[in-house]
Amino acid sequence: MAETTTGKENFMDLFIPETREDLEEVKQLFLQYEKSTGVNLCFQGFQEELDHLPGKYREPEGVLLLLKICGKAVGCCALRPLEEKVCELKRLYIMEEHQGKGLSRILMERILKEARVRGYEKIRLDTLSVMKPAIHLYQSYGFQEISAYIYNPLPGALYFEKVLGEEI
Repeated sequence: MAETTTGKENFMDLFIPETREDLEEVKQLFLQYEKSTGVNLCFQGFQEELDHLPGKYREPEGVLLLLKICGKAVGCCALRPLEEKVCELKRLYIMEEHQGKGLSRILMERILKEARVRGYEKIRLDTLSVMKPAIHLYQSYGFQEISAYIYNPLPGALYFEKVLGEEI
């Protein structure tokens, strides 16, 4: 299901990428995401993830979202299953020149909706303590810090979880 808005200044499209071209744009956003963290994500099997998109984010258990403005890919996020009724939010990213415009909230609201639709009761994520704006976003949506649920060798790794309610 695509969400589209139009206005004088922009045209926004948020959708599940299916074409080779759209998946290539997601791949480029994932690479920008990795660069923005300043961390090599090889411990997460990042190269394999890039080579096999949508891979672990494949529907129906997972989902990959691509956000375009005026036809240009500017953001993405993904969801993958972890265990029964628990999923993980991955790769929430907005290009630097589009940050601060509320686009991460649009992605977050849609990914939470996608998690509920798929029957998940909890959503988890890991991040780094230096990613203050991301942490603020997660906390504003009710994510609570939890103990480690997955391997992350990076200093300052933090883990969060949100219990999903009925709201959609």
